[in-house]
Amino acid sequence: MRSNFRKALIGFASAVLFAAALPLAADQTTSTAYQCTVNVASGTNDCVGPVALQTSSGNQRTLQVNLSGGYVRLDAFVDVCDPTGWWIHFGDSPGNDGGGGDSGQTYHDAETYFTGTTFYTIGTFNYSQNALDPIVTNPSSIPASGCRTVQYTIQESRVDYDDDGDPSDAAMRTVQSLSLFEAPPYNESDSEDPNGNYANYWYAGINRTYADASRSGTGVNKVCYVLSKTATPSPSTLTSLCSGVTSNQPPVACFSAFPTSGYAPLDVNFDAGCSSDPEGSSLTYSWTFGDGGSDTGVAPFYTYYTPGTYTARLTVTDNLGQSSTTSRIIRVLSDTGGCTTSRTGAIICPAQ
Repeated sequence: MRSNFRKALIGFASAVLFAAALPLAADQTTSTAYQCTVNVASGTNDCVGPVALQTSSGNQRTLQVNLSGGYVRLDAFVDVCDPTGWWIHFGDSPGNDGGGGDSGQTYHDAETYFTGTTFYTIGTFNYSQNALDPIVTNPSSIPASGCRTVQYTIQESRVDYDDDGDPSDAAMRTVQSLSLFEAPPYNESDSEDPNGNYANYWYAGINRTYADASRSGTGVNKVCYVLSKTATPSPSTLTSLCSGVTSNQPPVACFSAFPTSGYAPLDVNFDAGCSSDPEGSSLTYSWTFGDGGSDTGVAPFYTYYTPGTYTARLTVTDNLGQSSTTSRIIRVLSDTGGCTTSRTGAIICPAQ
């Protein structure tokens, strides 16, 4: 199976990587983390520190991640729309090209990436640990259309991917293996890196694989990187550092109510099935009916017993906390003749 994923790259180690001349903004550095952003859509970049832009061409970018100084975890929040091809890529070696491994085919050459909607993680054989590499393929890990923010987390021996970019919830995909990414100090030599020149580095590609520009993709507009010195940065810290990357739009609140007027007791059928989220995320529903009553279903049935004019409100919230609200007026009438309104809206009065 390994041979189907290995692609030789001859002469790549001697290639000269160049720093792209893109406008710079201010990165953020704390005692425990470094944050920077590559904005493909606007052509700006502030990744000039431990995470540094290497090349830039069209919508493609490559970056080098320097782990020296005690960094152990890389988080990437990726704003992506309608992804195609190799739209995001991370490698443990400068020869990683999205084909599984690199020209040396030994030691630290694990990689993880997407092609279209499919998530891949491929490890290598770890001789010192006598561990076989994983080859993980998960189709349908992101919708083929629409915009969303996703999160990648790279740590030694572990890769996490989440399809909603919310660092407080569980990852959608988790791969753990001794044969995955390594952090320094490496406990083994590498035939393609005998002097340890790459021992402190990971590599990243945007809309391409790191080592092969022909393995390209589309869809990534912006990536916010957070390089941490702790393996467990708080979700609030990650959210704060990368709050500007999300393309998440608020959902659209919509509901029908029938009937909207009639005699007490008035039975009303509410239905929020017309509500939607631009990114296709699941929604939660919160209703208030104006008389103290409430509900959390998508299509509640509610009875108004007291005559009056009421405002029924619906708030819908997506999985990243964006919400919107809409309302309708319900009029409940009184009638001394004993008339009532049926669920179909028909007025029913006692026979005279």
